Amino acid sequence: YMFFRSQFGVAYHFVEESVFQQFAHNVEANYKDVPYHCFPHAVDVLFTVFRLLQLTRAGKWTGEIEQYALLVASLCHDLGHFGRTNQFLVEIKHELALRYNDKSPLENMHCAMLFQLCQHGDTDVFAFATPEQQKEARKIAIAAILHTDNVHHFDMVKDVSAVYEMESGLCDS
Repeated sequence: YMFFRSQFGVAYHFVEESVFQQFAHNVEANYKDVPYHCFPHAVDVLFTVFRLLQLTRAGKWTGEIEQYALLVASLCHDLGHFGRTNQFLVEIKHELALRYNDKSPLENMHCAMLFQLCQHGDTDVFAFATPEQQKEARKIAIAAILHTDNVHHFDMVKDVSAVYEMESGLCDS
């Protein structure tokens, strides 16, 4: 519904519905059965992002590819998560920590898995996007997923607070 039939249902510009359904099936299959970073959590985050896009009237200030990329990223933000923390992976010198130089190894893996799925025609959710749109979608999805690393939390809260302080009149109206 969110991707094809809602006010942000712009997916048909970028992919056939059957390809998206196969993508979603593969995404679900690649989520692990762990207590928190699982497929139901991903769907919860997807709905939250969808609702925030609605409440902020994002269609007035973002383009379709940005909206679509954010929704895809929210569905895939914990893809393949196996229930350990980045700090743990760094401490034990896990393969992912080594591959990504101790910088958000899990989030980098989630991004890589998303775009590995898009390498296949039957699951490429950006198949109809122009090369420019694909580049923009990739940039947005990667940024969104990398920012789910809790190491960024306090800086993001500080940034949002600063914007609110400068524009509180606008935010409160």
